[in-house]
Parts: sequence; structure tokens; C-alpha cells
Amino acid sequence: MLARVIDPDGPRADSAPIRLEGGRQPAATAVFVPTGPGVEHRRGLWDILEALAVYEPETREVLVICDGPLGPISQLPASSTIPVEIIPHPRAGRGNPLYGGDCAVTIEALRVLALDLPDLVVRLDTDALVIGRCFGRLAEFLGAHPSVGIVGAYRKGDQVVGVARAAKRLTHPIALYRDPPAGHPHLLQLALGSNSRVRTWLRRAEKAGWEAGTHCQGGSLAVSPRLLAALQDAGLLDRPSDWLSVPLPGDVMLAALAVALGFELADLSQAGEPFAVEYGRLPDCPAELVASGRCLIHSLKGDPVGRSEAELRIFFAEGRSRQR
Repeated sequence: MLARVIDPDGPRADSAPIRLEGGRQPAATAVFVPTGPGVEHRRGLWDILEALAVYEPETREVLVICDGPLGPISQLPASSTIPVEIIPHPRAGRGNPLYGGDCAVTIEALRVLALDLPDLVVRLDTDALVIGRCFGRLAEFLGAHPSVGIVGAYRKGDQVVGVARAAKRLTHPIALYRDPPAGHPHLLQLALGSNSRVRTWLRRAEKAGWEAGTHCQGGSLAVSPRLLAALQDAGLLDRPSDWLSVPLPGDVMLAALAVALGFELADLSQAGEPFAVEYGRLPDCPAELVASGRCLIHSLKGDPVGRSEAELRIFFAEGRSRQR
């Protein structure tokens, strides 16, 4: 497995690819899955649980955080062999589910998992999937690189239009006061002091070299136990509701906090590496992803040649069947 360690402000000029051999021993891995109560969310969760049973059966636990009634999501597939805990979303109907709500669910999941520190934390959205074995290698990579807090598909700057601009405005309230962005009146209140704690940590990230918007894509990423412990020690997992009004996705928030605490982000999304993650569709056709040894993929909503989510799920389900 090849990896490139990423500094907060971009790749190191002197960093060569690092090859790790082995790393196939089971890790005490905890997976968390933010979801809703809908049929499409339940199908995604079932596929994740079935895939974990096939490819990562030693997974310690799966934490499901449901943004809605827990009943519809509580029925689990018979093939699931991994302990599952389902808890309510901290949003409780407040905030934007894709921005502040995503921040809050990320903090809540990490808070719960930090109570019994795992060797590795993996986030999977319901349109993500496990298609190969890699948790042991990821845990070994993070053990060999203690400065790395998050690994996944690294994205520099403003991948989602407006996110970097919003982050900068949160740390520069005078500029925000002069020109509040349309559609975000809550930004003005936040920047003028309703939540100075959030602003303080974003400023620390900025001073540590974080470029606003930079992150590892949240459809599937992994967090080191060192970062999880540091977040807990800093009190950053205590109040998920602090982030409900923040116009940033959870992956951007998590990257900022990691950099503010002195950690780096690492890209493991190149050819032959575990992550194949892209917003809105898979970065390659399913057969190519399997052939190239990818393990954690996102998003099953489509692929480069226009396959539907249903077609993609059938393809990967057939692959799981051949592994049983």
C-alpha cells in the first residue's frame, strides 16, 4: 500500500511515497454510519453490515446515528454478525442536516466511540460501501505515522462552492459584518459572538496552516485513535450542539479540528490504495475498482458510465456472494 502524507497546507515537497508491508492483522475497528429512517438509508445500512461481515468480520462495533425515528432502521439483516448500536441524531430536527447537522453527528459519534478507544474509527455514509479488506492496514499506517489524524481521499480547498468562503468568514467577523452572504443570516450572529468556541478553534486551525475547505472526503474516511483521544482531551466532543448552526460539512470541520490539534491529513486514494471516494458518484467503474484493489468506495449514486445505484448495489452484492 502506498501513501502520501499531507501537510495542512499541501503536499510536502520532500515526501516520497511510503510503502507498508503486511498490516493485515485485525484491528479493533469501530465504524459509524450516519443515516436517516428512509428505505434508501436502510438499504445502504444493510449493504454496509453485510459487507463488513464478509470483508471485515472482526469489526468491533457499528454505531448507527439515525436522523429520525429509530424504529424503521432497527431491523437488521440476518447476515449481520457485528454488534450494532443505534442512537438518535443530536440534531433533533434543528440545523441543516448537510452542514451543521453533519458536524454535530460527527462529534456525537466520536464522543460515543471515545468512551472505549478503538484502534481505528471508520466513517461510512449509507451511499458508501466496503468492497475489500483494509482496516488492519489502515490501523498499521496510522500507527507508523503518529502525526496523521485522518486518512482518506484528500481534497484541497473549496471542493463544495462556498464552503471555504463560509469558513473564512467565520474566522473574520469584521469582513462578515460588512458583507453577510445571502441566505446565511445565522453567520452574522455566530461570528459576532454567539459561539466564540467554534470561532476560536477555526482560527487555531487557520493559524496552524489549514487552508479553508481542505479535508478528507467524508463519504468514507478513517480517524486515528490519537486524534480521537486529543479531541476528547480538548473537550471538543462534549457539546455536539455547538456546531449545529455552522455552515460547514462535518468532514471540513473535522479536518480543521485535526489541524488545530497538530495533526496532518493523509491521502490514500491513488491507484492501488484503499479509498475511492467522490462526491455524487463513484470515481471509476465498479469492475475497475475491484481490480485495482480498492476497499472503501463512495458514492454509489452513480458511476462514470451512468449506472444506477440499484445496478451498482447488485454488482457489489454479487461480489460479496462469491466471497462467502
